[in-house]
Amino acid sequence: MSSEDKTSNSSQPTTPSSRLSLPSRKSSFLTIVKAQVSVLLSTLSENTYSRSVSDIFALIEENGKAVYLHLIRRIIQEWQLGQGPQSSTYPGSSIQKLLIDQLQALSKSQTAASLFCEAISSTEKSEALKNFDFEVFINDQPLKPVERIRLALALLQSPKSDFVVQAERVIQSTTPSLKEQLSSPDLLLEFIQSLDATIYRYWNEPNDTVTNLVNALYSNNIPNNVTATIKEIL
Repeated sequence: MSSEDKTSNSSQPTTPSSRLSLPSRKSSFLTIVKAQVSVLLSTLSENTYSRSVSDIFALIEENGKAVYLHLIRRIIQEWQLGQGPQSSTYPGSSIQKLLIDQLQALSKSQTAASLFCEAISSTEKSEALKNFDFEVFINDQPLKPVERIRLALALLQSPKSDFVVQAERVIQSTTPSLKEQLSSPDLLLEFIQSLDATIYRYWNEPNDTVTNLVNALYSNNIPNNVTATIKEIL
């Protein structure tokens, strides 16, 4: 190749696509996918519910956790907009149904609940929840005590101190009803077994909220063999 050819090739303009790095392209693509999720949510209705939710989860399946976290943030943002009859999250609305379904799914285990913590603790300015109060939010949802507790336990891991304080208050206020729900040794053991490794560190570090929770549950009449099994797990 002549020096003239080399000069000619080196002077060719760089196209935008060649300048765009792989991470940038991936980020741009995710932005488009998140916009698709937002559009599907904006048109969600009783008539379109099954098809739209199916389409949303197909996008999540194809594009991963980041899209699911976006979904959780978006439906919580809808809740934040208000609770009046004109609100999309008014009790009985399609968005409210999707919100409750996802909260119940996330509260099936501590590993799943950690996704809730990750979603609302986002530090991205474009997606961060503004003035979100977990205590007000969770008190507005028709969840069982064990579901409320699991989400609150997950939120103890949040890097945002306000969320941690709010989660501690929820745990404290929900403990009496959780104790009632887990009144049998079998139910208590099932609850303890459902706690995953992500939460174990709280049993080994000073944390009055979690300690008080465990002590309150232990105050039920638990057979020694169940207590021994629980201690092995924890």
